[in-house]
Amino acid sequence: MTGEAVVNVAIVGGVLAIGALILLYTARKKDEVNWIVARAVPLPAGYANPGDDVWISGEIVCPGPLETPFTNLGCVFFHYQLEERVRRTRVVNGRRQHYWTWETRENYSRSVNFAIRDASGQLWVRSEQAEFDPVSVGTHTDGRWRHTEQALLFPGQASAVGTVLEGRQWLGRQGNVPLIATHRSRGDYVRSQETSERVCRGFGYGLLVVGAGLLAAAAAGALRPGDIAALVVAVVAAQALVALAWGLNAYNQLISYRNRVLNAWHQVEVELRARYDVVDNLVSVVKAAAEHERSVLEAVTRARGSAESAAGIAAQISAQGELAGHIRSLIALGERYPSLRTHTNFLKLQQQLSAIETKIAYARGFYNESVTEYNTTVGKFPLLIVAKLTGHAPCPHYVTEEHLARGVAEPPHVAIDR
Repeated sequence: MTGEAVVNVAIVGGVLAIGALILLYTARKKDEVNWIVARAVPLPAGYANPGDDVWISGEIVCPGPLETPFTNLGCVFFHYQLEERVRRTRVVNGRRQHYWTWETRENYSRSVNFAIRDASGQLWVRSEQAEFDPVSVGTHTDGRWRHTEQALLFPGQASAVGTVLEGRQWLGRQGNVPLIATHRSRGDYVRSQETSERVCRGFGYGLLVVGAGLLAAAAAGALRPGDIAALVVAVVAAQALVALAWGLNAYNQLISYRNRVLNAWHQVEVELRARYDVVDNLVSVVKAAAEHERSVLEAVTRARGSAESAAGIAAQISAQGELAGHIRSLIALGERYPSLRTHTNFLKLQQQLSAIETKIAYARGFYNESVTEYNTTVGKFPLLIVAKLTGHAPCPHYVTEEHLARGVAEPPHVAIDR
């Protein structure tokens, strides 16, 4: 290669490599945000407590909705852009050329506080803290003017993710947990963000391979002009470095997914500890009203102690299944003893237990989603090579008796203990 060609190749390679690093950094940031968003448990609004990171879905409630500026549609958020078609002039090769283009005249957003209501209650969304994922209302051309609108329409359905604030009335942004309001369901939103992340990562590695190859070719051409062997060695060495970088990123990805499993299990444990407290209180109430049901009470107490002392995720899952069966036996006593059916504390504890079981079900579902993501990553080529070399084994799902009754097979008990 000539000196000018070497410089041009090096510039192109450098630009591609920088672009690749930007895309990979963007993918990493998207992955961090996606994990935070996916970690939030989907819950009915009425079951959310202060400090919970939750997804809620339902009907939008708004006493004072906005209207989109051009189409006059009701909404709680809109983004509006007004453009004008203008004639401009440019000089090309010493000649003046006229052309038409769109220039922005207005570009702004508006939002208002609103609530999302489901069958259990409602939570208000602080619009000033929210990031909106609106639906496109459309682009409308009116003479030389072009109007583009996006909005979260009212009336309509919406989903939001955020942290429940004190008072259990508001959903807001807290710490690294964002407040996002979207017209899509939780599943659709998370999948769209994961797709965006994968596209960024794929293009990033593609550009990195090409950019590193061009830089290596430029270096070989500058140091040993005309030496084909040196050129080949340089390109191969550059690709080997890219492969090493991919391997390190793959290892970090496996660590990240494994930590997601552990964090998801921690969410399950939080709800299980709340269930232990309710079970203890239920045993005390039943003991006072039906003391001769000693076998049931002792079985519940033993199962509760075994579940709390179980070591490792697989052992805890097994112990929780046994405890759940004994809890059903304990609750069934309420049907046999009229004094329990009318006992205020017993009824109140039943309601608390029902709410906790709902939370456990949602937390268990998220844990299983995290396990599926991790196990899929561990078993997918070429990541499985890195997984085997670094000792990453599949994790157990949290399978209940209801799953087994529907014919869902229990995954192998391979551990990722804390």
